[in-house]
Amino acid sequence: MTIGSAEGCTGGALAIKGPSLPVARIKQAIARVQQAHLDSGEGNFFAWVRAQQPDYFKQLLADLGEVKAGELHTVMQDYGEASDFRVLQLGGGECAGATQVLIGANFFEAAHEREYRNALVFQRKFDEAAQCNESILRLLGSGLAQLLGGVRHDDLDKLAIHLQQLLPGEIADELARAAAALAKAVEIGHEELALISAAVDGWTRKVAAFAMQQDAQLDLTEAAAGLTV
Repeated sequence: MTIGSAEGCTGGALAIKGPSLPVARIKQAIARVQQAHLDSGEGNFFAWVRAQQPDYFKQLLADLGEVKAGELHTVMQDYGEASDFRVLQLGGGECAGATQVLIGANFFEAAHEREYRNALVFQRKFDEAAQCNESILRLLGSGLAQLLGGVRHDDLDKLAIHLQQLLPGEIADELARAAAALAKAVEIGHEELALISAAVDGWTRKVAAFAMQQDAQLDLTEAAAGLTV
């Protein structure tokens, strides 16, 4: 979620990036932030937001970002929608169903990282936007690895090697190239970021198509909507 509002020409910022949260819990998060502001006694909300330590909102909303296995069905509904943004288990065993829900949740979270990235680009915060691309690669690369019987890796280099072992070829190679490009970019500019973001978005669509080929019960069409290969 994003916290704050426009400052116009005085500071150039539109908002600060808060922690990633399930959309179904946004109302709870907003209410908690509002209450924390009221308890502070500070009259100006935006001044109060900017005065907080970098990890303040992450800690304040930490429990809302944690989703246990038994709670997945409660957070997969998009805000204002009547239907679930998730993968339905139409059959198969419990392990298969858990894997389907897991990769669906990863695509859901990656979609939010994409929104954050695009908002940060608008604010010309290119380094932070690049971090969102890293998160997308980490989420979907790990989800794909687990779908193929592998394990999650937070380190992108290790994840790329792991995925190349599980799935030699284009998808694994593109992950490795995108991760390398992000690692090399010390101070990334708009054009370089745009190229990397386009590669990440195209890769996301390929991962969605491959995952649905592997499991006919997966429907990730909505998660990849609007992306180009």
